[in-house]
Amino acid sequence: MTSRASAARPGSRRDAAPGPTGPGERAGLDPAAAVLWAGLAALAVARAAATFAPSRALWGLDVQRDLGALAAWVPWSLAAAALVPGVARLLAPALERFGRAIGGAPWAAGLFAALLAVLLVGAFPDRLHYVGDFLLRIGAVRQEESPDVLSPQAFPLDVLAHYAAPLHAERAGWMSAEAAVRAIGALGAGLLAMVAVLFAGAIEVGPAARAAAFATVLFGGYLCLYTGESKAFAEMVIAVVAVAGFALSMLRGAAEARGAAGALPRAPGAGGTATRGAPGAGAVLGAGLSLGLGVLFHRFALGLVPAWLVAVLVWLGALRARALRSVAALLGFAVPLVVLGVMAPRIWSTVSAYDLGANFAAAAPVRPGALAGALDPAHLLDVLDLVLFLSPAAFVGLALALVPGLAGRRDAAPRGGRGEAAVMIALVAPFALVMLLARPPQGPLRDWDSLATPAAALSVGAAWSIARAIERSRQAWLAAAVVLGVAAPAFQWLEHYADPARSRARLEALMTGPPARPALDRARTWDFLGWRYFREQRFDAAARAFERASTAAPSPSNLTHWAMAEAMRGRHDRALAIYEQAVDRDSNFTLGWFGVGVSAINSGNRAQASRAAGALTRLAPDNPKTREIVEWVGGAR
Repeated sequence: MTSRASAARPGSRRDAAPGPTGPGERAGLDPAAAVLWAGLAALAVARAAATFAPSRALWGLDVQRDLGALAAWVPWSLAAAALVPGVARLLAPALERFGRAIGGAPWAAGLFAALLAVLLVGAFPDRLHYVGDFLLRIGAVRQEESPDVLSPQAFPLDVLAHYAAPLHAERAGWMSAEAAVRAIGALGAGLLAMVAVLFAGAIEVGPAARAAAFATVLFGGYLCLYTGESKAFAEMVIAVVAVAGFALSMLRGAAEARGAAGALPRAPGAGGTATRGAPGAGAVLGAGLSLGLGVLFHRFALGLVPAWLVAVLVWLGALRARALRSVAALLGFAVPLVVLGVMAPRIWSTVSAYDLGANFAAAAPVRPGALAGALDPAHLLDVLDLVLFLSPAAFVGLALALVPGLAGRRDAAPRGGRGEAAVMIALVAPFALVMLLARPPQGPLRDWDSLATPAAALSVGAAWSIARAIERSRQAWLAAAVVLGVAAPAFQWLEHYADPARSRARLEALMTGPPARPALDRARTWDFLGWRYFREQRFDAAARAFERASTAAPSPSNLTHWAMAEAMRGRHDRALAIYEQAVDRDSNFTLGWFGVGVSAINSGNRAQASRAAGALTRLAPDNPKTREIVEWVGGAR
């Protein structure tokens, strides 16, 4: 965290800027500050309104309607109160102290922030187990199933961190696989907090603006990834923030090199600091290692390459020959290039054979007359919700980016500020495109984890714009509004996934609508809920959930699940009728025929038992259950 070359330090002009009540604070808001305040206020109003809306269309905003009163309204009230300047000024001094620590003692600030992040995610373990491949991943570890079977697209470090490490911890008797997964997640949250400190310190702004940038990056909905899910998207969020922080530090090094070179005499053989060392070389190494590790975790790291290249070109242009004499810099260039070269065949095969069909295919046929593909209104609404959930300040950052002069104003811009804007654009643009075009295979409500990486890039861009807006306006109290504005929904989402009863009720409400979710999304979610209720022996609730899954997608497996729940309720005639529907759809569905046979026996239906015996004699002649059914039919005669 000390690799940035010229970030603000205690005693610098930016750290010495007037505080929130100092004489330098302006009486009014300049355009950027006004946009920032209005954006935060609009989000607060929208969250309150969505809580009472009859529709669940804005599911990225309305989580507090499914929380308890305290969890719903206390965080919201604090965020709303921070929009009042008088209240925010009470909080600003504490944030400025943390911001000064980011600039002057980044390791101490990082460790403090990491501890808070670890405690936060540790206090809210995911008890819903709904997101992505949560149950499949942990099930693979429990059963020692090869990750190549369930996740053949997983990259080496993903397998190491999320399969091999928990399995080893369980085999060694250190802790259960579930506890190991949670411990790895907590460590990831701590690391995310540390790289958020790195990123905030690399922006040459005052302490309050640094604190706001830190919070904007840390408090995204993706913080829920660190509470129990076992997948590489958590590490990819860290990689995005780390590469961004190191890239900005490289620009500081480039600015320092230009400044030192300009202060030297041009006489031949002149020495001085310009000829010694390579400012920012440590940041070059940090960026290269972060990118290389990211590629080994997940192919999403390809989206970081444009920002890395921009930072490298700016740095090389400033240091020229000196850059090639730095071992750290040469390693920083070599590591990602070597890793990309080694992983290129794997990346290509995964993208072409898996991603294009699984992650970018339409979720459902487009209705006649509707806009196709990325412009389908239902898809765009889901994208809106995903952004509001995962990166709550993203749209505020976008609005700020449109304010004239924000990136180029000299009194607020650090040296090399144009390069910063280029890095931010190169980072955000490819991931914004992914966010717009991606169609997660299990739907955005369940597979939002796959879009956490793009959302982290949006948060980084928003944090940069927000920090510069606060710095330009010199309204330090705005930092409190930003911090609480992003921390409140992050806390609420953590609370949501930690409360299994309320979170299941929320899923049921979202699947019931309005608006109606796609049939495949409904089927998969109702099936998930059915199995959760089934394992708790809540067979009435399980049967209702499985029935809705079968209504949305009447596949033989969904029908069989429904029939199993009906059988556990003692309704064997009903179970038999449903099993018959399953085998009518697939006459070779062995599990369905077993259900027909057992339910027929339990309901005394000899004709259907005989029919099942004949089918099972053909499909599973050596199965003991087949012999039992055949013997019952023979005895019934």
